[in-house]
Amino acid sequence: MIERLETGLDPATRASLLTEALGAGLRTCRERMGTDAAGWSWGRLHRALFAHPLTALAPGSGWDVGPLPVGGAAASVMHAEYRTDTFRLTHGASFRMVVDVGDWDRSVFINVPGQSGDPASPHYADLAPVWGRQDYVPMLYGRAAVDAATETVITLTPSPA
Repeated sequence: MIERLETGLDPATRASLLTEALGAGLRTCRERMGTDAAGWSWGRLHRALFAHPLTALAPGSGWDVGPLPVGGAAASVMHAEYRTDTFRLTHGASFRMVVDVGDWDRSVFINVPGQSGDPASPHYADLAPVWGRQDYVPMLYGRAAVDAATETVITLTPSPA
């Protein structure tokens, strides 16, 4: 109850302040997300963009990944700091894993935006949408599981000295 708050303000002043603050919040949501409140969501504002440091030299290269709608905030389990003016994610958990020590092949992980630093690789940004939905992919350990999922084998042989 508003009347039970111990703020030192009289009830009329307190009610006026709350009405003003809620009205300002409603106006801001309408400005940023439109008039249909059914379409409002935190992810429409709070987004992650993984900007490649060389994109400015090659505009349209496709090296940037995102923006992706994301959940979380500073005081949540999905810790995600953001800029208060744009709501763009500035930092948070980019790698997560859940390890099943009783059955290693049931372990899962996520690494954003992907497992490759090469923009030409299919694994450059393939994990970004999975990370954005706060999901995981298998983290395989056993020889049979790893062999079954292997796409490429690179053999490195040292040259004779």
